[in-house]
Amino acid sequence: MDVFITVYCVIFGIIWTVRGDSLESLVHSAVFKDYNTCIRPVQNSSLPVTVEISLVLQSMYDVEEKHQTLYSSVGIELTWVDEFVSWNSTHFNNVDTIIVPLKSIWRPDICIENDLSDNKCLSAESVVQVSSEGQINWRLTKELRTGCEIDITKYPFDRQTCEIRVGTLYSTDQQIRFRTKQVSTTSYRFKESGEWKLMGENFERVQYTYAQKKFTYVKVKYDLERLASFHVNTMIIPLIILSCLNLACYCIPFDCGEKVSASIEVFLAFAFVLIAINDEIPTTSRHIFTFGLLMSSHLIFSALSVIINTFLSYLYHHNSDMPVSTFFHLLYSTIHEFRMPGKRNKHIEVKETSIYDEPQRLSRRTNRSRESGRHNKRNSTRTTASSIRSSYSVCSHAYNVDWTIFAIELERKAFIVMLILNILSYLIFLIVVFS
Repeated sequence: MDVFITVYCVIFGIIWTVRGDSLESLVHSAVFKDYNTCIRPVQNSSLPVTVEISLVLQSMYDVEEKHQTLYSSVGIELTWVDEFVSWNSTHFNNVDTIIVPLKSIWRPDICIENDLSDNKCLSAESVVQVSSEGQINWRLTKELRTGCEIDITKYPFDRQTCEIRVGTLYSTDQQIRFRTKQVSTTSYRFKESGEWKLMGENFERVQYTYAQKKFTYVKVKYDLERLASFHVNTMIIPLIILSCLNLACYCIPFDCGEKVSASIEVFLAFAFVLIAINDEIPTTSRHIFTFGLLMSSHLIFSALSVIINTFLSYLYHHNSDMPVSTFFHLLYSTIHEFRMPGKRNKHIEVKETSIYDEPQRLSRRTNRSRESGRHNKRNSTRTTASSIRSSYSVCSHAYNVDWTIFAIELERKAFIVMLILNILSYLIFLIVVFS
C-alpha cells in the first residue's frame, strides 16, 4: 500500500511539472512570438520608458587611497513596464510571472559611468522576471571598481565621500526617464569593512546636455568614515615614540661617544616612516596633507638635532687651553643670566658697584692732584683710564666658563626648545584635524 502511494505521488508530481512547464512554454510562445528586442516597449513612440532604479551597497572591500579607487559590490534593481509583453493569467491557469533570458526582451542601455573596469555596462547574460501586466523586474549584483576622490587633509581621522553614477549610454531623456527608488543600505545585509564605516547615503538625479540633447544619470553618494584605531597604533604612536627618542638623544652624555650616532639613527627612522606613509598616499597637490607636514616637521627637528649634537660634541671636546671667544662668551652670559636671575642680579650689583663707586674715588684723587700741579693731573688721568679698564675686566670675568661648560649649558637650552617645538607641532595637528 505504501509503495502504491509513493508511486502515485511521483507520477502526479511529474505530470504537474510537465503541465506547468507546458503552460509557461505556451505563455512564452504567445507573448514573444513577434517580439522585437530592438524597439522600445511603448505603444506611443513619443513617450519615454520610465525605468525605476534602486542601488544598494552590499559590501565595501577597500578604499585604495594611492589610486583613489573604491572597491565595492552593489545590488542593482531595475523595473519598467513593457507594453508589448502582457497576457491574461486566467487563460494560462493563473500563471502570472515567468522567467526569461534578458537577451530575449528589450533592455535599457544602462552603464556605471565612473566604473574603471573594461565592462562599464550591465551584462546581458542574466535573466529577468516578467509579470502578466508587462512589468519587468531585473535584479543583478555587480562588482565595481569606481573612482573616488580622496581628501587627505585630515588623514587618518578623515571622512570621504565616494559616489556611483548610473546612466544611459545612448538613450536621451526623451527615450528613457529615470525614477529613483531609495533602499536603505544598512537594512539590506550590508557587510561593513574593517577600515571604513558607512555613515550615510544620498540619491540624486543629475541632468546634463551633450550634443544639444538632454541626458540624466543617477548619482548615489556614500559618506564613509575611517576607523582610525589601526592607523593610530601603526603610525601615530610610533611617531610619538620617535619624537621622545629624538629628545632623549640630548640626555646622552658627551663622553659616551654614541650621542651623534643615536641622533642619526633616529633621523633615519623618521625618514623610513615618512617614505612608508607616502607610498600609501595619493600624489596630489589639491589637498594639504596635514599628517605629512607633521612628519616632515619632525624629520626637520631630527635633522637639527643631529647638527646640534654634532656641534656641541665638537665644542665639548674642544681644546680646553684655548680661551672662549668673545661671541661665545656673550652667548653663554645671555643664556646663563636668563636661566639664573638671582646670579644675574648679583653680577649687576657688582657692575654697578665697580662702575659707580670708582668715580667717587677718582674724584678725590683728582682734587688732590689739582693742588700738586699739571703733572699730577696727567697721572690722575692715567689712573682713571686704568681703573675703568680694571672695572670692565672685573665684569668680563664675572663668569668663569670653558668649552665644556658652554656645551653642557647650550645642550640644556636646545632640549627645551626642541621639547616646545614638538608639543606645538602635535597641538597644531590636533587643532587642524578635529576642527
